[in-house]
Amino acid sequence: MCCVLARKVPSRPNAIGLAVLGLILVGIGLVFLIPVVNTFISPFFWFVFKVAILVYLMIWIRGTFPRFRYDQLMNVGWKRLIPIGMGAVMVNALIGFVRG
Repeated sequence: MCCVLARKVPSRPNAIGLAVLGLILVGIGLVFLIPVVNTFISPFFWFVFKVAILVYLMIWIRGTFPRFRYDQLMNVGWKRLIPIGMGAVMVNALIGFVRG
């Protein structure tokens, strides 16, 4: 009586709701089998998918890495990024000179 563990059983409305949601998703998937609909919707789907991935990565990186102070960012810009950018310009100019 005092040590009986109750087992949580999913309620029936939750199972019915999941079944209805599954049927709705299958119906949406079947609509994409129509070539005209697939041709029209496909670019929008991929655009939204890529934007969602980028937003997820930005949030993940911001939450994972520490924040930098303004002086630290300026230090990285002047000491690392400007020399790398100038090197990239020189490499591109050299490649253009050799090909042209």
